[in-house]
Amino acid sequence: MKKFIQTSISLLALSLWFTACEDNRLNDMAEDKVYIVNSDGQAIDVINFGAYTHYIAVYKSGYGAKDAKVRLVLDLDVLLQYNEKNGTNYEVLPYQCFQLQENAAGVASEKNRILLPVKFNTTAMSRLQDRDKYALPLKLLADNDIEVNLQKNATVLMPVLSEAYVQLSPSGLTPEQPIGIYADDSYTIRTTVGANYKNEWDLTYKIVTDPAYLSSYNTANGTSFVPLPDNAFELKSDEWTLPAGTSSKDISVTIIKKNLQDEDGDYIMGDYVIPLRIAEVSQWNVNPDNVQLLHVPFQSANIPKDGWELLGYNSAYSDREGQEWLARGPGAMIDDIDAVHTYANVQTFWLADWEIEPPYWVIFDMKMRHKILRIELTLPRGGENWRRSVKKGSIEVSEDNITWTPAGDFEKTDAAAEFFAFDLPQAVDGRYIKLVLTENVVNNSGVAIMNFDVIGF
Repeated sequence: MKKFIQTSISLLALSLWFTACEDNRLNDMAEDKVYIVNSDGQAIDVINFGAYTHYIAVYKSGYGAKDAKVRLVLDLDVLLQYNEKNGTNYEVLPYQCFQLQENAAGVASEKNRILLPVKFNTTAMSRLQDRDKYALPLKLLADNDIEVNLQKNATVLMPVLSEAYVQLSPSGLTPEQPIGIYADDSYTIRTTVGANYKNEWDLTYKIVTDPAYLSSYNTANGTSFVPLPDNAFELKSDEWTLPAGTSSKDISVTIIKKNLQDEDGDYIMGDYVIPLRIAEVSQWNVNPDNVQLLHVPFQSANIPKDGWELLGYNSAYSDREGQEWLARGPGAMIDDIDAVHTYANVQTFWLADWEIEPPYWVIFDMKMRHKILRIELTLPRGGENWRRSVKKGSIEVSEDNITWTPAGDFEKTDAAAEFFAFDLPQAVDGRYIKLVLTENVVNNSGVAIMNFDVIGF
């Protein structure tokens, strides 16, 4: 009896050991299946190299216990079903234009993807009339017992034959890359050259300028762009390569700002463009429609107010006894604060003392000579009318703070406007600038200005 009990216990332990060692991890996982990733229909670019290979991605899902042997075959029923579903009328691409791999390709059990090649004879395709009416219907088959996902077992390729091009990017008018008034005399910007294909060659090319195209563009678009003078930029021909394995590359365009000056040393402004195109390439083709208008406008800008000095003024409310805490002096106009002004933030504008009759004036030293084209006044925001009471005034400039030259009179016609700009009748040169305010909108209201900006170079 004792021996029987011992034997029973041993058998029970052995049974439990086998149960504990059983691998249950795969019980809830799906069997392996193969499928086409981009099933249904897809337009594909086929580059005219003479021969071009496109790859169809096939995936294997499941827990990875099986090898797979798969291949693609032409299937007319796939095209019939696609046309019926999508209301299209594609015809099968002629047989001489493509080739499928005859033998099945293997996917090892531990792998989950394979790329199946579809080879196109682009020379034969280029001879076709109405190429856009052709499509290639393909079905995925398995040559072993692995299951094919019937919901994703077919695709229809619509090949779009394209020439192999090298081109500048972007094409046409580019976003602005302004020439900075205060930039270095010479500095570099960049543009891009690229191929519309996976480049496997070491390519060289040549870039030229094409002012005739810019003239045509202006006529067609009602624009008035000006070619940047040849001596104001430089292209670096030693960069004109596209190494194998790269399909795009940035190249340098050096802007030579110092050559945009007249004989008096004044800058010659303009809405400049550098019209570029690729004239030749060592292999394949240049996109014949590709011209780049590299937009490099050279315009006046806000003269930086760093270092400006307030030299004199004749009126400030904060100079009144007991009102010093307001700090409403004219120096606030050069602090470059461009913020939404509120009544609580009272330190950011100049308020003239309304008990003093106009005119009110302020003199600034800009610390260097500038050509002045325009002035801008930003007035305080808020409900009180006196904050926007500027009406009439004038601008004077000087080289020495002794002899002053009138530069122009202005009038703000919109009494409620919070911003006012005045273009001088003609550009004037000077280091010192005097803002004179001769009349306000409401008598006995003084004037208030948050920012005084000078536009020029």
